[in-house]
Amino acid sequence: KLPALPLAAEEARFVSAVFGGSTSTALVGPAATEGGFKEQPLAQFRVVHLAAHGIVSTKMPARSAVLLRAADG
Repeated sequence: KLPALPLAAEEARFVSAVFGGSTSTALVGPAATEGGFKEQPLAQFRVVHLAAHGIVSTKMPARSAVLLRAADG
């Protein structure tokens, strides 16, 4: 269990306003899940910004990952 990112929602809203305004999508709170992310039309976005935890492996870089909340919380 990872700790919450205290300003992630504010960061997401700020980046959304700066880069896309009314044409952007910000997934925050309960909507900010792996499933919610995968449901987005990602090929249509010029910028994708994630405020998330990550794991980096220097021994096996292919195992590095961005960690997203599961749909059930």
